[in-house]
Amino acid sequence: MLKGETVGAQVGTVFLDMLNKKGLRERAATPAPEPEDLARPLRRLRQAQRDLLPPVTRVQMALHPWVAFTDMPLFALANAGVSLDGVDLATSTSRAMEHGTC
Repeated sequence: MLKGETVGAQVGTVFLDMLNKKGLRERAATPAPEPEDLARPLRRLRQAQRDLLPPVTRVQMALHPWVAFTDMPLFALANAGVSLDGVDLATSTSRAMEHGTC
């Protein structure tokens, strides 16, 4: 057994003894809540926030990623004078450029 493992085991034993003396070991040994139980209040909060927002704001939030990553770059390229005449979106190279991997 390595020296570090021995020290770790001793520290762990002392810590458990302290928990036993304080009567806290039973509370420390209780199972953690399930992730679903933790997510339920978050879902209710998200639903309440969604209900408070006006429909126009919800549509705006839903469209934001599409506009930010497709429309805005296309308009930026058009305003810069970049010609897209030779670009064929059906080819694999243009798909790679579209996803930023080329």
